[in-house]
Amino acid sequence: MTLILDASAAIRLALQTASADLENAVVQANRVSVPDIFVAEISNAFWKYHRFNNLPQGECQNLIDQTLQIPDDFVFSLDLHQDAFALAADRGITVYDALYLALARREQGQYATVDGKLIAVAQAAGVAVVI
Repeated sequence: MTLILDASAAIRLALQTASADLENAVVQANRVSVPDIFVAEISNAFWKYHRFNNLPQGECQNLIDQTLQIPDDFVFSLDLHQDAFALAADRGITVYDALYLALARREQGQYATVDGKLIAVAQAAGVAVVI
């Protein structure tokens, strides 16, 4: 099974606050894939932890590096943008979020997120979700 891991779920994994189901899904996946924006999203999330939660810069950088080791594949957004835009327009979500759903649909994989709105949108779009 291919697992599409979004940034919200990856951050939980990095901070060791993920559910057992999410941890098991990552371990059991044949492949973990993400769109290439994952790098920017993870980096920005840890910048926020540094800026607003006083997490030391070095610790944030280590967490970024560890998190970027999880995916097996980084998929070009260019390959997903048409489906992502259509999903975003049809479902009322950002194109950033829709890139993950587009990848999950393309790969016929499970989508891992902890974002409540995206869980509902993914399920409505027929994408299997791991929370």
